[in-house]
Amino acid sequence: SGGSRRRMEGKLERKHFLHLSAIDFGLALAAAAYLYFGDRPLVLAVGLAGALGGVLYSSPPFSLVSRGVGELVIFVMFGPLITLGTGYVIEGVFLVDHFLIGIPMGLLVGNILWINQFPDFDADSRAGKRNLVVRLGLSRARWGYAILFGLSLLSVLALAAAGLYPWWSLLFVGLVPLMAKSVKGLWGNYEDPTALTPTQASMIQIQTLAGVVLSVAFLIHVWVG
Repeated sequence: SGGSRRRMEGKLERKHFLHLSAIDFGLALAAAAYLYFGDRPLVLAVGLAGALGGVLYSSPPFSLVSRGVGELVIFVMFGPLITLGTGYVIEGVFLVDHFLIGIPMGLLVGNILWINQFPDFDADSRAGKRNLVVRLGLSRARWGYAILFGLSLLSVLALAAAGLYPWWSLLFVGLVPLMAKSVKGLWGNYEDPTALTPTQASMIQIQTLAGVVLSVAFLIHVWVG
């Protein structure tokens, strides 16, 4: 249960996942080599940090996902680490600012993981995958979903106040009604995996829209000021 069901539904064979993984890793290594020899040697440090996070997240004996810190790993890997690495590739230096600007999107990606753990609660519990939703229990874990939305909003406001985000990024506030609707959907259906599906989809849509809104905010800032 959980994640892509292409394998479970028989649409893709196991070997296809292996081939796709090999292609993805090959493209990643090619990009890393290009940047490394293009005067960005420390890009390997970012890549190794990401790879290490992926290994520690799921592989025994570490299995951070089963120790209640997997959500934190996802937040860092899919938010601040990406912007930190992107900033280095563009400017050739590592800056704290580059790390900080990835916080809002990292929180939203973390919330995708969070809500996807609700339908998997029973399977994760039986498998010993003690993520935070399993540790908190379904009812209490609902608050985590709402809190992550709140933190994403506060982080955008804080970054704008600090001058790291343009004031146009306050357009992000326009997503609050969608966030509230998504929280409401979880609140009433948190024990029903089937009924929860539209809310899971809404979380992905919110994360995508947030990326668009923030990107547009930066573009407007550059073009208009």
